[in-house]
Amino acid sequence: HDGLFIANQYFSDSDIQHLKFLQNPNTGIRRNLLPGFVLTYAPACDLNQEEMTRLYSFCRGDSLQLNGLAGYDTYNWSTAEGLSDSTITNPWCSADSSGWYILNMENEEGNLCPQTIPVFVEVYDNPIPQPLLVNPSLCPANTGTVLAMNTPGNTPLTYNLNGEINNSGIFEDLAPGDYDLVIGSSTGCTWDTSFALPLDPLQTAGFSVNPETGFSPLDVFFNNTSSQATDYQWLIDGVPVSQSENISYSFPDSGTYEISLIAFRLAETCGDTATFTLRVEPGIRILMPNIFSPNRDGRNDRLVAQVQGLTSCRWVIYNRWGKEVASGETNDPFQEVEIWTPDDEITESTYSIVLVAEGLAGNVERFEFAVTAVR
Repeated sequence: HDGLFIANQYFSDSDIQHLKFLQNPNTGIRRNLLPGFVLTYAPACDLNQEEMTRLYSFCRGDSLQLNGLAGYDTYNWSTAEGLSDSTITNPWCSADSSGWYILNMENEEGNLCPQTIPVFVEVYDNPIPQPLLVNPSLCPANTGTVLAMNTPGNTPLTYNLNGEINNSGIFEDLAPGDYDLVIGSSTGCTWDTSFALPLDPLQTAGFSVNPETGFSPLDVFFNNTSSQATDYQWLIDGVPVSQSENISYSFPDSGTYEISLIAFRLAETCGDTATFTLRVEPGIRILMPNIFSPNRDGRNDRLVAQVQGLTSCRWVIYNRWGKEVASGETNDPFQEVEIWTPDDEITESTYSIVLVAEGLAGNVERFEFAVTAVR
C-alpha cells in the first residue's frame, strides 16, 4: 500500500542535523542527496543490499562509468544527457557540467521492489587561463613575462613553467626561448601548453642597395641604415663576408643572391636581421685577340672572338685611315664568333673593330677593339 506522511511538525531545528548529507572530501561541499524522506518497510522480495555510489567527480573533458545495482531487469537513467546509454546498468558519463542523475531500477515481473536512486556528478573546471599573456624579452636583458590570467579550477592552483613552480601564475625576468607551462588544480585537473617567448630587440637592422640589379660582372654598394646597433655581420647566401658597417661587393656571375645583414646590440645573442634578394642578369663578355696573322699558313689566320651572354652582334672593321674594309653579323653567337678572315693578303697594320652586341636580358652594348695584323 502507498502512504503519505506529513512530518514537518514533528521536527525541531536540532533534528535537521540528523538528515543525511554527503560531503565531497575534495571541495568540502555538503549536499543533501535525499531531498525527500524514504519510508522504509520490509519488502516481500529480495533486494540487492549493496551500497550504491551516489557521488562521482571528474575533470571536464574526461569520462567515468556510473554503477547501478545488478540484478534488475530494466534500468532508466534520467537525464540521459552526457551518458553513453541511459538504459544499461553501468553507462559512461562525459557530462560537461555538474548535475543530478536519477536511476530507476525495476523488475519486469509484477513491478516488484523498484528502486529510485539519485546520483550526483561533479564536473570540475579545467585550469585554462583566460587568457595566457606572453610578453617578449627585450634584448640584451631578460625581461620576458608570462601571465596566466583568470584561471578557473579548484584552488590552490599550481603553475609549473619549465620547472619553476608558483601559485600566482606570474613569471617574470624570462629569457627568450621555448617554454612548457603546466597548470594543476587541487582536484587533480590539469592543462598544459607549449610556446615560444620571442625576442624584442631594441636595434633595427636595415640597408640600401646600389644598384638594386644589373648585369654581370656587377659591383654593388651596400649602405648600412641600421639603428641602435653596435656590431654587424654581412652574409651572402648564408656565408659571412664582412663585419664592416658598409661594404662593396663584386658579383662576377649572373644569378640570384640572398644578402643578409645581422645587426647586433652588445651581445651576439641579441640580433636583428634584414635581407635583400639581388638579381644579377647575364652580362655581355667579349674577348677579342689584339693580334692575328692572316698569311694563309693555317695558323692564326682567322680573327675569332670569345663571347658570352649574347643573342646577336654586328661589327664593322676599319683600317688606319677610317675606311671600312669588312663587316659582319650573327644571330646565333655561341662561345666564339669568327670576326674576320681576309680573302686577300692585307698589309701589316692596326685595324679598328666596332662591335654592337645584344645580351640575353635585352641589353645592348657597344665595344671598340684595336687588332694588329702581321705576316
